[in-house]
Amino acid sequence: MPKSKPSKPIRSVAKAARHKKVLYLPLDRDSVAQVALQARMALEVARACRGDAPALRCLAQAVALTGLIAAAGHGEIEEETLCAAEAAFSGVLASGSLSGWGLDARELAAATDVINEHDRQLRETRLDVVVRAFEQIERRLGPGLTLAELFALRDKRASRK
Repeated sequence: MPKSKPSKPIRSVAKAARHKKVLYLPLDRDSVAQVALQARMALEVARACRGDAPALRCLAQAVALTGLIAAAGHGEIEEETLCAAEAAFSGVLASGSLSGWGLDARELAAATDVINEHDRQLRETRLDVVVRAFEQIERRLGPGLTLAELFALRDKRASRK
């Protein structure tokens, strides 16, 4: 008579339960620092008028993530500020110059506000909300995704509610 497959140890059930509990907590400090530092460095590169394609991608993803988390009800940022930052980065892309770009004072102020909110959201928002927003961006990222489509994800999410 064939032996039945042994059941998984209870440890894995406990580990899965702990994993689910982690989703109700914010990101840990080290993870927040790592993600926030990338966005802050990209912002400083733009402030110094030495922007490049990776900095633009990093800032655009931070703006999109901030917008999606805000649309999920976890944002303290005004819609006008998000739109101004989106317009600034879309303008950089439309200019065709992806090396040595910078932002004017108004655009830089909007981008700084969004990055500050991005930091706050990562520190305070449940991991579950951040993961869902990030997954939504990841599903849509691809070779043909434009910044306008990336920023429009927030509008699509808000219209589903």
